[in-house]
Amino acid sequence: MSEYTEQDTPFIIRLIDENSWPDYAPDIKRVFNFEISQSSYIYRDEIFDEQEIHQWFLSRLQEKGLLLACVHAHSEKFLGFASYGRFRNFAGSLGTVEHSVYVDSVARRKGVGSFLLNEIISAAQVAGKKSMVGVIDADNLTSLHLHDKAGFIRVGCMKSLGLKWGSYRDAWFVQRMLS
Repeated sequence: MSEYTEQDTPFIIRLIDENSWPDYAPDIKRVFNFEISQSSYIYRDEIFDEQEIHQWFLSRLQEKGLLLACVHAHSEKFLGFASYGRFRNFAGSLGTVEHSVYVDSVARRKGVGSFLLNEIISAAQVAGKKSMVGVIDADNLTSLHLHDKAGFIRVGCMKSLGLKWGSYRDAWFVQRMLS
């Protein structure tokens, strides 16, 4: 298992691969399912089951994507995760990745989201990616501000992009050039 650390933070970033996936799958599924059931920011109504979350992970591997977990440096408690995968399935788009950052509800407002976002940006840069994009619900001001601070630019707001709980939702596309 690879490990990234940053000075002066109580967080450790772990690279999730085929071998470590079983250790993190339950926490990732739990965090995803909490967001699906409690927020309007993920445009999905059904929670992930074991098979679906595993398929999601396998798709990241097949796309030559990346999945990072953030754990507490001392307790190893799972705090959140970040991932990226292909943005479009065209050869000309291979340099662009779409990312996601999720923080466990009990670990919010402690710097975990910023830490994860910075780590996934750095990993994409090391991998030679040209740009990183994200799709953020227009009402998710915390995520929008987080991305603003990390150098992302809001490149467009798409109206009624997603449907959640019977209402159509607007979403911002954000982008950061990496090279």
